[in-house]
Amino acid sequence: MKTKTIVIVLLIILIFAACAPTATIAPRKSDVALVFKYEAECGLLPVNVLDTASNTLVYTPLGDTTSITISLRLTDDELESIYQKAIEIGFFDYPSKFVVPDDQVLGYRTPASSFELSIADGTVQNSVSWTDDIITKPDYPKADQLRELMKLINKTIQSHPEVQQLPGPKVLCA
Repeated sequence: MKTKTIVIVLLIILIFAACAPTATIAPRKSDVALVFKYEAECGLLPVNVLDTASNTLVYTPLGDTTSITISLRLTDDELESIYQKAIEIGFFDYPSKFVVPDDQVLGYRTPASSFELSIADGTVQNSVSWTDDIITKPDYPKADQLRELMKLINKTIQSHPEVQQLPGPKVLCA
């Protein structure tokens, strides 16, 4: 009887150990979707609006009011890379409007870029808007981390051949 009890206890421990969450980054859920809006450094209209739920990119060249909508599907690896970067920087804990605190400002950059990013993975979601016009102190990494995520998404978009074939801006920034 004593041996049988020990075996049952050990079996229960093994089952709980196998079911326990690991410390690794959570895998991306298959229903993750993101909407990414990027406004050019000197433009008044969004230059890129990517929506992975509809697999579309709306592109508005600088100096133009006519938008072009193309089909753009990110690969699973691209979505995974973006999702993991979002998890790594704590994107789901950022406020809806990200503003650098005054005590973390070293200076200002001009022209500024504006971003909006919404990510939903089925269980959690967050939307963050941000105007990237501030140079921050080195000990305030939140802006740098958010900037890295935005650059990753922009680089991913720009790597697609169908995006590279879009017309360039009609107006250059002054």
